[in-house]
Amino acid sequence: MVSFSHTFFLSGIFHKFVKIAFLKNHINIIISGGVQRVGFRFAAMQEAYKQGVFGFVMNMNDGTVFIEAEGEQKQLDLFLAWCHKGPQGAIVKNVIVNKGAVVNYSEFIIKHRQP
Repeated sequence: MVSFSHTFFLSGIFHKFVKIAFLKNHINIIISGGVQRVGFRFAAMQEAYKQGVFGFVMNMNDGTVFIEAEGEQKQLDLFLAWCHKGPQGAIVKNVIVNKGAVVNYSEFIIKHRQP
């Protein structure tokens, strides 16, 4: 038999699960301009941790920076606003954003570009 306190505890776990499952969004971001060799990836990782965003950032062979980011919409909006500016020394010319399927990243990392 489940007591009232157990029911409340279980409903709290369910509420947290529902909140995580339904409020998390995933976006793919491509940033172009003078965005490599200016510390963009490291600064993006710092900003992601500051905003509570998970995913990864990597330099692409065409000179752009690619980011997959997940979080609640407010967190992603703040992170995206930062991406439009970038770190000191970056010259952001264009930011392309596409929604994607949630992967459930648990951290934000710097990936090295693929050969």
